[in-house]
Amino acid sequence: IKLRTSCHRIKRSGFIMQMDFNITNSKKGLVGVVVLFVLIQTGLFVLLFDADLRLFVIVLSIVFFATCITAILAPLLFKVEVRGSNISVRTHLGKSFRINPSEITEIVFRTNYYKSRQIVMLTIRTVRGKFRINQDMNGFQQMAEYILEKLENGEISRIAVTADCKRNLSNFVTRKLL
Repeated sequence: IKLRTSCHRIKRSGFIMQMDFNITNSKKGLVGVVVLFVLIQTGLFVLLFDADLRLFVIVLSIVFFATCITAILAPLLFKVEVRGSNISVRTHLGKSFRINPSEITEIVFRTNYYKSRQIVMLTIRTVRGKFRINQDMNGFQQMAEYILEKLENGEISRIAVTADCKRNLSNFVTRKLL
């Protein structure tokens, strides 16, 4: 995986860990959403010429437009930026906050199954807010390694992470849990 910045590295248990990285949503599904949006809006535009349905179509078009814009913008807005011991978060709604690893109050490791595929998710809670990341996001692997590193050197409180969470994170990083 190519990362935008790679100026700070730490050697840890046989692999080199990136200390500066970004976590963003994959943009793969956005093209399909945009195409679907254009097709449905075109169909609604054609229905505008029917006088009996005009008001209904206008209201439906506005609601659909707002829903699609939200579905398109939310993944584009989300970003987690890690620079050494500073973590900057911009949520799906655009709310931004900065934290240090010591401010993390809880990390929850969860595994979901979607279409017979296992998806690992992390929910990270702090006093300032919470955010969720999953293994389909760019930079998830680096974040899992980062959390383990910060746990080992004491920057993240041991109370914030259960033994199961730590074990599952370690298994994920070493590819035992996929």
